[in-house]
Amino acid sequence: KKKETDKTAADGGGESKSDEPPPNYPLLVGTLSYVDKDNLRRHVIRGNWKYEQTAETAAPMRFELLRNVPPEEDVTQLPMDGEFNGSFSLQYAFKNTKGKLKLKNRTVAESGVALSFKEDKENEGEYSVNGKGTNEFGVFELFGTASKAASAPGGDDVKEYKVKVRKRYISLADPPALEEKKKEKSKDKKRKLGDTVDVTNPQELPPPTVLHPTGVICLRGKLVRHTSTDLSLDNTIIHRIKGVWAMGLDKILADPDNTRGECNKFEYEHKCSGDSTVFPLSGRYTGSFYVTAEANNKTKVAEKDVILKFFKNNEGY
Repeated sequence: KKKETDKTAADGGGESKSDEPPPNYPLLVGTLSYVDKDNLRRHVIRGNWKYEQTAETAAPMRFELLRNVPPEEDVTQLPMDGEFNGSFSLQYAFKNTKGKLKLKNRTVAESGVALSFKEDKENEGEYSVNGKGTNEFGVFELFGTASKAASAPGGDDVKEYKVKVRKRYISLADPPALEEKKKEKSKDKKRKLGDTVDVTNPQELPPPTVLHPTGVICLRGKLVRHTSTDLSLDNTIIHRIKGVWAMGLDKILADPDNTRGECNKFEYEHKCSGDSTVFPLSGRYTGSFYVTAEANNKTKVAEKDVILKFFKNNEGY
């Protein structure tokens, strides 16, 4: 046994593993809260992130994860399992046209982030957090904790949780070529718009869309532009379409209050920088719709990467 022990030490086994550097995971620290304002019902995790092993002087970057709360759920109940979507800021280096190295920030979208919260039976207000999601860099896992924020003595119960999670990539995608890809996309977008219609020439504008009254699934709703002031978000605009759908426009028009139960709700949204003033805004929308299942139960179906394009027609709308 002594010889085996000596051989293990000579081969670098046992205690030699402690010499390995710890994993340098992205560390996300933020607050979980809820929003219930102007028919906007959400659970929001917002805060800052940076790599664990970076210097203390390194500037943290922003992140946020949003979950739309269905009508049948109490929006003030925290935390709740569910699917979140969001984004994080990323700083990267690139060379400008003069060959100088510059730093730039961009936003990376994340979708389908399924989070679960498991209560610690021995510590009230403490939860373990686990999740999984995707972004352009690959598939990742989240693991960490959520702790109920303390209330002021004699004050109201604070409906917030302090969240601290780490991110670990379990499957990596090919990293994007940031600057070159952005230029190519810009050229492609101009080319595609040029091939479709000249929006500056009224004679080239398309006619109004023909709406089929029956036999075609119809979605009818309202498009609203929410500013960062409305949403309590930093420099963010959300374009949201909300309404009802049915198996024909005639069913929606005949029963606008849905007393017969033949219609169901739908919602799409697109988030962009607060610097944008374009409305309506073409782009990639995400959302969901409800379907009526057995025993008149409602089932929510998620949709993403829904590309909507808005063109002014020759009748001025």
